[in-house]
Amino acid sequence: MTKINAVGLPVAVLINQKWTRGIITCKVDNSFRILHVDVGIQTIEQLDRIRPLYCQFAELPPLAFKCYLRDLKHGVLNEYIMQKLDTVMLGQYIVITGKDV
Repeated sequence: MTKINAVGLPVAVLINQKWTRGIITCKVDNSFRILHVDVGIQTIEQLDRIRPLYCQFAELPPLAFKCYLRDLKHGVLNEYIMQKLDTVMLGQYIVITGKDV
């Protein structure tokens, strides 16, 4: 995996003794940045924690999708804002509308 261009390769990643699905987004020194498709986070992982993903698991749709809060500028979130958002949204329903980007 280190000799080829692995960007975009679906992989299984060992995190906390559990395997998660991910996609390699870039190589970082001797590690890889992984987008975990079922939780929507990115981590940097060593090669010994990464395995190629079996085809039947790669064909399943991701459980996470990228979304944004309207009118919220990227990079302005901090701990205080996240706590306020948690307080306001507790017990609330969110309506999600989609559009082609």
